[in-house]
Amino acid sequence: MKNEDKTKEQLINELIALHKRNAELERSATNHKQTEEELIKIKDHLDNIIESSLDGIVVGDSAGNIVKVNNSFLKLTGYRFEEVYGKHIMELSITEKGTYESTTGETVEIDEEYFNNAKKMTHEKLLEEGKVTNWEAYYLHKDKKIVPVEMDITFLYNERGEITGSVGINRDITERKKAIATVKESEEKYHKLIELANAGIVVAENDKITKVNRKAEEIYGYSKDEMRGQSPRILTPDKFREKHREILNEMMKSGKANKTIFEEEGIRKDGSLIPIEISFSLVLEKENMIIAVVRDITERKKAGEALKKSEEKYHSLIENANDAIISTNKDGIIISFNKKAEKMFGYVGEEIMGASITLLSPPSIREQQRKLFEEFKSTKNLHINGRTLEGKGLKKDGQEFPFEGSVCVLEIDEEHIITVIIRDITERKKAEEERKQLLEDLNDKNKELEQIFYIASHDLRSPLVNIQGFSKELLQALKYVKSILFHSEDIPSQTKETLTPTLEEDIPEAFQYILTSISKMDSLLSGLLRLSRLGRDALNIKNLDMNTLVLDITKSFEYQVKEKGVTLEINTLPPCIGDETQINQVFSNLIDNALKYLDPSQSGAIKVSGRKENGHAVYYIKDNGIGIAPEYQERIYEIFHRLNPAATQGEGLGLTLTRKILERHAGNIRVESEPGKGSNFIITLPTN
Repeated sequence: MKNEDKTKEQLINELIALHKRNAELERSATNHKQTEEELIKIKDHLDNIIESSLDGIVVGDSAGNIVKVNNSFLKLTGYRFEEVYGKHIMELSITEKGTYESTTGETVEIDEEYFNNAKKMTHEKLLEEGKVTNWEAYYLHKDKKIVPVEMDITFLYNERGEITGSVGINRDITERKKAIATVKESEEKYHKLIELANAGIVVAENDKITKVNRKAEEIYGYSKDEMRGQSPRILTPDKFREKHREILNEMMKSGKANKTIFEEEGIRKDGSLIPIEISFSLVLEKENMIIAVVRDITERKKAGEALKKSEEKYHSLIENANDAIISTNKDGIIISFNKKAEKMFGYVGEEIMGASITLLSPPSIREQQRKLFEEFKSTKNLHINGRTLEGKGLKKDGQEFPFEGSVCVLEIDEEHIITVIIRDITERKKAEEERKQLLEDLNDKNKELEQIFYIASHDLRSPLVNIQGFSKELLQALKYVKSILFHSEDIPSQTKETLTPTLEEDIPEAFQYILTSISKMDSLLSGLLRLSRLGRDALNIKNLDMNTLVLDITKSFEYQVKEKGVTLEINTLPPCIGDETQINQVFSNLIDNALKYLDPSQSGAIKVSGRKENGHAVYYIKDNGIGIAPEYQERIYEIFHRLNPAATQGEGLGLTLTRKILERHAGNIRVESEPGKGSNFIITLPTN
């Protein structure tokens, strides 16, 4: 027998026997040479037994110090012989409580209970009986992992019964532990799967229920304890019992382990019947073991009824829909045609059912439709599902009409059904044409208005210049009349006194009003002229470095900024695309307005910043000025509107021009403001 085939008990018995014989020979002095030879043989035999053993063997002296170990023990603990020789065996044991990593891959908690058991085995059982067998414990490996072992320890005695040493045989049970853990885990998973299954599971042996899961309890209303030991017949109505016997007999005769699922009813604990789906499995390895898998199909039954009602409602909705709904098979043959389709195409259902859907299309596209259905039949994966399309339909009377439709492909009972939902868009097309014509007319009117604007603003300047010129001539004439009046001796003093107020006050004041009005009208006409030219000027679109552009703009406002003590902050700005001249005007207008509408009660502050957002450049021009009331925040863009005309100069066209420029650039402007809290103008412009 090989040493690896011997049990630990056999090994220990053999080692003890050899030890005793060795002791006897050492005491014997009759034949020194013969004794020495036998001692050598015994020692060799001992070494061979120890070294050839797959179990870790450790031999200790009477004090418990290690005097011999085999390679299996060194492999088990990770030490070399010189590292363990002379050490007390307890130095290789676990001495401290804590959490350790085991060679099984698990984390093991070594607690007080472990040490109490170790003390009981070594200090009580070993000392009392002289040996310990099959004790499961741990060695501390050199790498600080713990190794599970099954150990046998036996004391060695002399003829006087004194302990002369000990032999320990240690079997590494790492793989056994892993296997046990795997089996345990597998069993737990198996029981967990059964317990958590969505179907009720009932196991019966010899006509007695032996196991049920949670779902079975829920289905039948019994607890597990109430069902165990009972006949499965308590769960089955009388009318199904004979059927069950026939099924089971057939399964046993045929040797088939499973039976097709079928529907019937079960009996609950309260006596009520419940619709179920049940299948049987016969465990061929065990006589008379049957497993029944049961599903409560109450909700399915309800769902079936609901589906039936839903289908009825669905057909009603289709029949009364405002759109034409037409279904065909894979060959394009019409199988469904609702009332709206009848009204739209002029056919009644009976005369169109079974016809090709191409009948409802103008002849020019029928060949295209035929190819579409051929492709669908060959690929079964035509990309038309959910597709929206526009086309023309053909009525029974030959009249064509525009429609908008969507296509849906469904697979029902392995058949592909193509459904088209069609809406007559004749009126919409008319409206679109009318809208298109209105837009063209509006565009023409806008051009006409721009031309009128230009002509009016340009041509009105001529009479305005005349009025201004003749007004100046009248002033010169007035001076001449005054010189004659006041230096002539022939005019009576009373006449001079009468005319003096008129010539010195009334007429000059009237001329002053005339000249002021002329100046204002000239300013307004100039603004109108700029506005009319804006729509006609070609845009020179290019990439704009907004940091450079805004820096140049702020230089032109340096004097005003210093004079008013304003803090002007310019942050890093993202680039945009646009006409440099017109974008310059936008930012100039807004910074100018910020300077115009400062709050006199505090130091002015203007901040220009920007960022990229959703593929656009967004700029912010924020001030701490007087702010804008909500009711004026849209009116400020109106032509000639000024927020505070008495306190500010200008014709009220700056923001009108700004919005028009930004609209031409596919941008926009909006304002966030509160009276007394300043304004924040937000500009959006496109980027590359």
